[in-house]
Amino acid sequence: MHAAQVAAELRELGLVNDESNLASELTLTVQGRQLAEKVTTSVTSGPRWLDAIRRGILRWLDCNATGLIQSVDDFADDPQASFLGRSFSREESTREGSYLHEQRLIRGIETDQSDVLFRPRITAAGRDALHSPGLIGQPGSGGSVFQDHSTRVTTGSHSQIGGIQAGGQGNIQTVSQVLAAQERSEVLRDVDRMRELVNQVPVTEQQRQDLQTAVEGVREAASGDEPLKQRIRDAAGKVVVAGATALVTEEGRQIAQVVAHVLSLAQ
Repeated sequence: MHAAQVAAELRELGLVNDESNLASELTLTVQGRQLAEKVTTSVTSGPRWLDAIRRGILRWLDCNATGLIQSVDDFADDPQASFLGRSFSREESTREGSYLHEQRLIRGIETDQSDVLFRPRITAAGRDALHSPGLIGQPGSGGSVFQDHSTRVTTGSHSQIGGIQAGGQGNIQTVSQVLAAQERSEVLRDVDRMRELVNQVPVTEQQRQDLQTAVEGVREAASGDEPLKQRIRDAAGKVVVAGATALVTEEGRQIAQVVAHVLSLAQ
């Protein structure tokens, strides 16, 4: 259909003014503007909007697969974090990042002190979903996943780590894993490294003290007669939370790498 024909039909519908015969000079009527606003609202608040955020996060992680991303909500700061001229908010990035994590399309480190997913990475299923037709989250869109590569760090009376709940009243099974001597030595070396980095990281003195306290918590968890892996994971998670504001610095990124190593040892 030619532009002139489209313009004529829009005029018949009362969506554009009859001021000009040129399609390039059409202006919307009040009814046309209302319809345009409804269309824009439906696109920027419905399933397509959510799909745009989810695909944006997956594409962002895929393009930065070799880099070090501190948290999924950092996606909101990316220049490409927008759709139809509207930018994605940090809250939307956090919420949809959690959705992608629940669907096993991305992996990362969770803590019970924050809804933010730290050190996010795209999974193989996430790449499949990114390149699949349809909306992410809709049946047949490629969102099914079969492996859990995430780490959950939870403090309190019970914990859930890697999809398996351990401890707490009412659980079927209580797992008590003690860190081996060699692994404990590595954790303590990591603690010494984190101490050095905490002294160098450019943060306020209060933030430095919070980080130091969290790091000492890892040392205490690894130094007892029976260094439980769960306690070490909990303590390492507190380091991530205490150092969240410092993760954008080089020293903060190194601390995050050391914490990731501690978590891998305590699995």
